[in-house]
Amino acid sequence: MDPKKRFEKISQIVEELIEYVEGEGSLIVVEGKRDLEALVLLGIEKSKILMFSQMPDYRIREYLLENNFSTIIDMLDCDKEGRKMSEKLESILSFVKIEKRFKKLTKLLDTAFVENYAKSYNKLKENLTNSFIYV
Repeated sequence: MDPKKRFEKISQIVEELIEYVEGEGSLIVVEGKRDLEALVLLGIEKSKILMFSQMPDYRIREYLLENNFSTIIDMLDCDKEGRKMSEKLESILSFVKIEKRFKKLTKLLDTAFVENYAKSYNKLKENLTNSFIYV
């Protein structure tokens, strides 16, 4: 895919993610602080992101129930550790819908790590901007 189309596709998915999480009952789950910070840089509200590694399993369930979250957006890394955490997430949160379609950002941004999303996105944007020749 050419860089411009790739950037447009990534931008579209990021906008869809922002709209989806702004809806009632949705929460993004990430591994840690750097993942959270990267998503905030992409425009997602910090209050809509939960750091999976920072809470015991029982507390995550309580938090979701107390705040009426019905959908979890799995934005855990796509490495071995992240896949293990995704499996654990599915097993402890069987009472909510787990949305995984936004993980396609990993492939489009060419990184397995959520913490690199904003950096990769901005680098692609900068490369596109610098590639235009002004006459």
